[in-house]
Amino acid sequence: MENKVSYINQCSQIENEALDWLILLDGDEEPTEQQLSELKQWLAQSETHRQALRGFNDFWNDQALTELFVQVQPKTSKKTRYFFGGVMATAASIMFVAVVAWLFPDKNIHTETFATLVGEQKRIELTDGSVLHLDTNSRIRVLFNDEQRDLFLQQGQAYFDVAKDKQRPFRVYAGNGRVEAIGTEFSVELAEGALKLLVTEGVVAVAKSLSLDDEKRFEYVTLGAVNAGNRYNLLESLKLADLKHNFNQRIEAVNEAELAEGSAWVSGALVFDNEPLSLVVEKINKYSTKPLLIKDPNIANLKIGGRFNVGDLDAFLNLLEAGFSVKVEQFSNEYVLTSAN
Repeated sequence: MENKVSYINQCSQIENEALDWLILLDGDEEPTEQQLSELKQWLAQSETHRQALRGFNDFWNDQALTELFVQVQPKTSKKTRYFFGGVMATAASIMFVAVVAWLFPDKNIHTETFATLVGEQKRIELTDGSVLHLDTNSRIRVLFNDEQRDLFLQQGQAYFDVAKDKQRPFRVYAGNGRVEAIGTEFSVELAEGALKLLVTEGVVAVAKSLSLDDEKRFEYVTLGAVNAGNRYNLLESLKLADLKHNFNQRIEAVNEAELAEGSAWVSGALVFDNEPLSLVVEKINKYSTKPLLIKDPNIANLKIGGRFNVGDLDAFLNLLEAGFSVKVEQFSNEYVLTSAN
């Protein structure tokens, strides 16, 4: 498969940072005073930073970003702040689409952002017929055009049931990695900077970003492919040469039970097969605003098995008390687990 570099990754690092600011302005909430202060500091770093935004400003006929530059001046009037909260909020949204259109000229652009709260999950049907399952506390931006389908996992975990379209690669970016598929099913999790891939069906190619310092841009280098029934973790700490050399050795085969367990959350369930309580608690805490805390190290390695509905914390706690002699104490901001013996 040809290792193409997407248009958006041909931008310089500073231009990508400028786009990040535009994405922020495109959000549902207007920027805070702190964020505007940080934007002002970013603009003050160098003329190159200011030129990156001016370039987008010229593209938009000197209107929207003109107001943006006024907004981040040290002495901003109340009238300007009010204007930013009203007309500028709409202009920023239009600006983001315009910038994307500039990056992908003469193509039909479709972009959306989806997010979930802690304990929330979403099933989303995308415009190409693919289905996206978004796990708890996750966020993803979708950008489709006539030639490619790009999704940017900014936080959390997502499962993809990809509609076949040989003319448009389906690519998911997370951390410093990218996975690509034509028609398949797989999940991607972004955890502590690492891209974690589990392939349920088909084949998925894995690539890592490579900085081109002399040109201040980066491209993606394909490491290899992962077949169905396997998982692969792309660790940020490893160098590109090591990742390529040891790629196949780092692929981990999973049996049917492990595969079902790894994707059970898609159907709103958590499945545990003789796993230590410490790991079970870590997984459950992802779905609860009131976490579980193991205070007694003697129970950390208790082996837990079973299937629980996401969000049904009471059922799990009742099991611990009834079947494992674990004492559960509820406090205002946490549950504390200790041995009942």
